Amino acid sequence: MTRSIIGLTVSIALIILLNWSVSAMVENTCEEMHAQIQRVQQAVDRADWEQAGIVLDETEVYWQGRRKLWETVIDHDEVEKVDILLNRLEQMADTRNYANFLPELQELHFVLNHVRARLASSWSNIL
Repeated sequence: MTRSIIGLTVSIALIILLNWSVSAMVENTCEEMHAQIQRVQQAVDRADWEQAGIVLDETEVYWQGRRKLWETVIDHDEVEKVDILLNRLEQMADTRNYANFLPELQELHFVLNHVRARLASSWSNIL
């Protein structure tokens, strides 16, 4: 009986620790992506499309390094939305399409905030 309780306690602690570490990873990714998006916005506001393209390329490389882990813990639709938005933004930066660029950038902000909020609410489901 005592071993069962200890085993159960250790299992619960590991689940909580894993959830916390995954949440921290997603939070860090969202923060870094938001920072890079801000850099893109600043470049576009200065009409420096070359710099915007460079930062978008850096953002894409950063995202690809984290994408696989996100796929294991986040709904695949959310991951796909980030992929699609980054692709659209890169195309718009290439064509210097300012009118459509900013709404897409804001949508990427929204998707990242949505993922962050959904993952945070999962804590309340566990506790």
